Amino acid sequence: MRSVAPPGGTFPLLVRGVLAFLVCCLLGVGATACGGDERQDAQEPAGTYEVQVVTASFPEDQSISQDAPMRIVVRNAGKETIPDLAISLAGLSDRNPGPGFADPEQPLWIVERQPGAAATADGFTWAMGEVKPGGTSEFELSLNPAVPGTHEVKWTIAAGLNGKAMARSSSGARPAGTFTVRVSDEPAAAHVDPDTGKVVSG
Repeated sequence: MRSVAPPGGTFPLLVRGVLAFLVCCLLGVGATACGGDERQDAQEPAGTYEVQVVTASFPEDQSISQDAPMRIVVRNAGKETIPDLAISLAGLSDRNPGPGFADPEQPLWIVERQPGAAATADGFTWAMGEVKPGGTSEFELSLNPAVPGTHEVKWTIAAGLNGKAMARSSSGARPAGTFTVRVSDEPAAAHVDPDTGKVVSG
């Protein structure tokens, strides 16, 4: 005997389910209630946090294959704990316009040493963790220049990784700066310390 689906059978039920899902999301019900995962930035508090850049240093004159230290010290000048102080660098690599390169990104510096457990999915952003009011965070890298010439490295500071927590200076501007570096293709002058036997630059 051939069965006949009653009115309001499987297909109408499916349609009603899809409509319910869409209404749920349009009415602003949380993403988890609509079947999705929690937003990546859900745990990051929104706000503006005042910071003071105590020092930002990177040698202006460098030589190929000679490690150069970068140091940025940031102080929490506000009254609230910074959720996750983040420092981003731009200019450590450049696009190579030549044809036939599997990877068009050419490194201008090689990162030799970096803060432990601070790397993020973005290779040029480091998360330094929370900073209490009045506390400081020290960001130190050891970079090895790979390409001679004059280059610019730009740094910016944020209070979180997802854009909800924003860092600002006392003037209200986003903390940022630029290092202008001249990299020589001549090896750095060096000598052997007679007391230690170690090679010392300069």
